[in-house]
Amino acid sequence: MKVNELVEKLVTEQIQKLAEENRKNIFGDKGNEKEDFLVSLVRAVSTRDYGWLEKKAVQTSNSGGYLIPPQLYDELVYLASEREIVRPRGVVITITPGDSVSVPALDQGDGQFGGIVGYWKKEGAEVEPSEPKFKQVVLTAHEYVGLTAVSQKWLNSVPEGDTYLRNLFAEAVAYAEDLAYLTGSGEGEPMGIINCPGVHTVNRAKSNTVSYEDFLEMEAYVAREGLSPIWVISRSAMKSVKQLADANNNLIWVPPTATEPGTIIGYPYVVTDKLPALGTRGDVIFGDFRYYYIGDKKALAIAMSEHARFTKNEVLLRFTIEVHGSPIAPGAFAVLDVSQG
Repeated sequence: MKVNELVEKLVTEQIQKLAEENRKNIFGDKGNEKEDFLVSLVRAVSTRDYGWLEKKAVQTSNSGGYLIPPQLYDELVYLASEREIVRPRGVVITITPGDSVSVPALDQGDGQFGGIVGYWKKEGAEVEPSEPKFKQVVLTAHEYVGLTAVSQKWLNSVPEGDTYLRNLFAEAVAYAEDLAYLTGSGEGEPMGIINCPGVHTVNRAKSNTVSYEDFLEMEAYVAREGLSPIWVISRSAMKSVKQLADANNNLIWVPPTATEPGTIIGYPYVVTDKLPALGTRGDVIFGDFRYYYIGDKKALAIAMSEHARFTKNEVLLRFTIEVHGSPIAPGAFAVLDVSQG
């Protein structure tokens, strides 16, 4: 069995194991009589089965929906992380209590080490004091609301509904979070890397394309001892990257193998549809995502309406998550911008 196939098998087994443990924690060990919680919750909300909701101790949220149990939330986030770029590489901090959390960070305005001056002390010489400069990064949770229509017939009959809904939520959360963490404005949503003040900006050498010189310039800003940067590249830009060569006419892109990740000038890369198109600001990011912090309230609320889609015999399913994110050290990232020419 190839290494990538083995890893995929182990990840799948881990997800199944986690899902089984969570069901036992929520419902008890019922052997083959496992209950599909998400489907049951949707049915209970749509039919106003308050007895079931009370029995399962389902709590309500400020957004007006019903909160899924924390164990199930963790499982959904685990599933989403397998599809995400930023969350599995960043630092996740739980926001509790309240709606925000302050995170201390070194102010890198005076360089990488935030105002710390170092030198070798000579005998008899005085030591000039220095103090690290700190700033506070406040992560205030923002609501993301997702909507989907579910057939009443499907809801009442399909046996694989729980798995379907889990994957549906995981896909939606993964896409929404990554899009915000990479491109968000910071106003009512997470601060995206490409819009964050302090992130290194590199103007591309030629308009509407990428070049070897662009990658060298971005590397020069970010790559230094102690950092582990990766490339995040839009799918439309990647087509051009595969054709780029260095001064010795060697391709700068090395495709992945069964045992090694693909690289661009020696650094791993991720290709995504969540960045802007080729030639626009943010089609290429280079950075160490350990310096992107995510504030997570760890709450997913579900609400239903059978009125909006009544004529189609469907119910409208709304889910809400509350998260925030921001680069805590913008200098750990570089963004490719448009050409100045």
